[in-house]
Amino acid sequence: MAHKNKILIVENDHTSYIYYKEVISTTGAIIFWAQDGKQGVEIFEREKNIDLVIMDIEMPVMNGYEATEAIKKISPNTPIVAITAYAMRSVKEKIESLNCNSFLTKPIRANNLLNVVLKYLNIE
Repeated sequence: MAHKNKILIVENDHTSYIYYKEVISTTGAIIFWAQDGKQGVEIFEREKNIDLVIMDIEMPVMNGYEATEAIKKISPNTPIVAITAYAMRSVKEKIESLNCNSFLTKPIRANNLLNVVLKYLNIE
């Protein structure tokens, strides 16, 4: 049986999560949802072989910066796509310093999200 891709969406806003899930579900991937960074790290540790992480930056409990750092320590090669509502240079630079593979700025267009997911999952 072929490997089913696993995607972890770390997003505290339920409406945003539903939207991302709707867009990403077209890939056939298994989708996990964490409502804050701490939960995201816990799911990442528990579930083996997550192929891609979609990480909101602004979240309660543990923000996306801290969660990204923790996940990159566990698995430096797992691609992480940061999502932020702020397109300021300082935010972009901080995201880049964490070795996020890409980032998207809210509001996120479906085709932009799908393109970045397909890129990291190597799906044509």
